[in-house]
Amino acid sequence: MRFALPSAALALALLLSACAPQLYKRSTVTLDSREDDALTTHYGELDGCLLKHQLPVEYTLRRPRYTLVLRPIPAMQDARPRIEIRLQADASVRLTVTSVEQSPEPLYAESGARYVVDTGDLRDRTLALSLTRSGEVLGTERFGVDESSCRVLSP
Repeated sequence: MRFALPSAALALALLLSACAPQLYKRSTVTLDSREDDALTTHYGELDGCLLKHQLPVEYTLRRPRYTLVLRPIPAMQDARPRIEIRLQADASVRLTVTSVEQSPEPLYAESGARYVVDTGDLRDRTLALSLTRSGEVLGTERFGVDESSCRVLSP
């Protein structure tokens, strides 16, 4: 019976530590474009961060023949954030991500094509896009990609 108390205390300590909140890292990306006049940035808070501050949550780039809507997709812990790209254009316009080894395939929706890029696959922390129609280049876009993170308390 002498050992029952320490093992019970150990079990209680393990149980309490399992229930105790823990800190996790949540990361997202910000995009930088040299053409600030054509780019509209919408700000918001990264969900769950202990310290609240405004970060870009959506970027809209309007061109005469297409519109791009880019949204950072946050990640937890060691996962890399992703970037969702929505192309709003004529159905014949194609987007190619030239800064990755293999450009993602589009997913089609009512509002146009949607692409998701893993930021871990980007070369030189740059998101480079090429937009074409029947072999004709309509435009190229380049964005610098910077990662930022915050601490999140587990539920």
